[in-house]
Amino acid sequence: MQKMKQSTELGKGMIAIFVATIIGASTAILLDSVITQTGTALMVLRQDHVSKVLLES
Repeated sequence: MQKMKQSTELGKGMIAIFVATIIGASTAILLDSVITQTGTALMVLRQDHVSKVLLES
């Protein structure tokens, strides 16, 4: 009986680690895409600003 309890505790620990890994990975992917989109938006804004300045001069 004691051995069974230990193995379920171990199983719970493994599941917790597994879930934490998935959450961490998805968070990293999400952050990466947000950063990429923000960077792209900034590039577009910068190019837009540069072309306006060039047109005015």
